[in-house]
Amino acid sequence: MQINSLKTSVVLLNKKAKFSCSADNKPEIIIDYTPPVGDGEGYTSLELLLLELLLLELEADDVSKQELEQVISNSEKSLCPVYDMIRGNTEFSVKYKTKCGG
Repeated sequence: MQINSLKTSVVLLNKKAKFSCSADNKPEIIIDYTPPVGDGEGYTSLELLLLELLLLELEADDVSKQELEQVISNSEKSLCPVYDMIRGNTEFSVKYKTKCGG
């Protein structure tokens, strides 16, 4: 059985809440918080969480609008752990564009 490892790095950059973060060989991201706790010089944790929800891209020639809406509905109900964590206390909307025929 092969074990995959993930190397991460989190480094505090100041005496507030600004961190340099990276995983494996991916580019560094800066996480910070709004003043006065932080300096507002990076993404907040909430912004990163919401970006995770937005990273869905689907390319298919044979998917109808109804099928796409069903996939989105299923992921909201049971598949997306990020959505499950914020369900009930965060308002957001799902928007998409389709070029399919349905």
